[in-house]
Amino acid sequence: MNTDRVSYSNAPLATDVNTVGAAISAVSWGAIFAGAAAGASLSLILLMLGTGLGLSSVSPWLGSGIGIKTLGVSTIVWIISTQLAAAALGGYIAGRMRTRWLNVAVDEVYFRDTAHGFLTWSIATLFTAALLTSTISAVLGGAADTTISAMNSPMLQPAKPAAVELSMPGNSYALDRLFRKADSADNTQLTPEPNTATVAMPQQRSSSNMAVQDSMLASAEVSRIFAYTQSLDSSVNSALSADDLRYAAQLVAQQTGLGYSEAETRVTNSYTLLSAQAAELKTSAKMLADTARKSAAQASLWLFISLLIGAFIASFSATIGAKHRDD
Repeated sequence: MNTDRVSYSNAPLATDVNTVGAAISAVSWGAIFAGAAAGASLSLILLMLGTGLGLSSVSPWLGSGIGIKTLGVSTIVWIISTQLAAAALGGYIAGRMRTRWLNVAVDEVYFRDTAHGFLTWSIATLFTAALLTSTISAVLGGAADTTISAMNSPMLQPAKPAAVELSMPGNSYALDRLFRKADSADNTQLTPEPNTATVAMPQQRSSSNMAVQDSMLASAEVSRIFAYTQSLDSSVNSALSADDLRYAAQLVAQQTGLGYSEAETRVTNSYTLLSAQAAELKTSAKMLADTARKSAAQASLWLFISLLIGAFIASFSATIGAKHRDD
């Protein structure tokens, strides 16, 4: 008798469960990928729907659309709901379509079904993240970039004395006011008399250009004096040194025709105004950076919670689908 060949003609096919069970893998990759594809597709569809609903509910017009807080809460609820639906569908399909295991303990079957649901959620999450890399970067990375940009803003950094200038909004207007002519100055020559030539002679044009250049140079020099003092002390109550105040007042007096005391008062008031504006801008930049930081932190935490819930739901749904499969 040839012992190399074994005949199963006399044995029932359904009773040799050890041989059949050993031939079946504990992991049904086909069911896992099927569930992952279904979950990722549903997640993508719901995310697109949520984006459309979100954009249609906001408006740049005052009094129209929902508020920022309402939008934030709605977004969080929608993300969690999307994870619940997609994870439940993917886990159920993976558990319902997996290969039936024979002669396996009940506890082992439960563990395998749970693992199938978790693997389905993992693959679906990675696939969805790969498709939505740009969107995720825009949501989370955008807030982080805003924080970094705001923190690196020149308004939050001490100015360098070697190359400082007041370039914040409103400073040009303040400097222009600083160098306005005195009210008693004779400005009648700025209005041409009737029947006189309006074309200036070359000598007159040259004198006018020189006056304009002198005024621009004086304004730039005072601007640098203000900026240098701000770089040394950025508080609102900072004050010009006695030498800088005296020199700036002399420049203003020369250009405007004011008396020295009036010019000194004008310089002090202008510098106080510019210091207050600079402090307000710095405070606004810090508030923007803090808001962006909080938004990024909250988004990360809620995404973590939603993904954790999705992993649990997918694992649990796989056991339900497997139970329906085996019943």
